[in-house]
Amino acid sequence: MTSLKSLALAVLARDAHRDASGMTAILAPADSGTKVGRSHGKALADTWLCELDHLPLDVVPVLFEAHPSQWRSAVVQARRLVDAGWAERLHDLGWSELDLFGCSAGAPAQRTDLQGLAFRIEGMDLRCADHSYVGLVSAQGARFTHRRLERSEPRVPLWICRGNR
Repeated sequence: MTSLKSLALAVLARDAHRDASGMTAILAPADSGTKVGRSHGKALADTWLCELDHLPLDVVPVLFEAHPSQWRSAVVQARRLVDAGWAERLHDLGWSELDLFGCSAGAPAQRTDLQGLAFRIEGMDLRCADHSYVGLVSAQGARFTHRRLERSEPRVPLWICRGNR
């Protein structure tokens, strides 16, 4: 006969990577020092890093001139998504390149409704995700949810918006 304690430990172990909403955690607790496991998408992550490396923070594209801090933040956060392994893991869950790094093709700074995750995570920690949602936590402990976009309007990856000056 199984003890109540061993049953409780088994349930806790089974649910260790889920939050209260049942979403799969993709990060270990902040104090554990561990990173997300690397998926088979390393080549894709290397491609993203190569594209992001060509985005200087000191040269703001014409389409972002009115919002230079938004451009800089999106580039830094996109790099953080890739460096931490989050972009790969989310891609494995079905998130597209545009879901992660996308923006409006014609008005990337103004059409915030078409912006991908990189535009939304400044000051946030990614805590959990599934195929359609990402759970975020601010430094103050506030919880937010970012939902994948189901839009047909044209979007392009952030690095396409760098444009010519």
